[in-house]
Amino acid sequence: MGFSLDNTDTAIERMEVVLQAKDALESAYRGEGAVKSIWFLFISKNLMILSATFISYNLLRVHVVNISEEILKVKKDIKNEFSGVDPSWGHGESNFIEIGGGH
Repeated sequence: MGFSLDNTDTAIERMEVVLQAKDALESAYRGEGAVKSIWFLFISKNLMILSATFISYNLLRVHVVNISEEILKVKKDIKNEFSGVDPSWGHGESNFIEIGGGH
């Protein structure tokens, strides 16, 4: 299973990929399906290739933290991309876009 941010043009597209990776990690942690390992690529300033093999909870937790950090970065990118949008278009300048990771 792979996730790549290589061909994403907008912060929203990047967020979709990151959330897919997060969901896959959560599924692997819960033991759903036959997911034993997940490969995913994050393109930021540098290419990071992360290979996650779920041997222990601690290893999984490290990768979930990495994804959480990536989500925060992408949220900031989304805010920056929409910074020129008229606040009357949404629900106000500070909260017109809300991305959540909880289910």
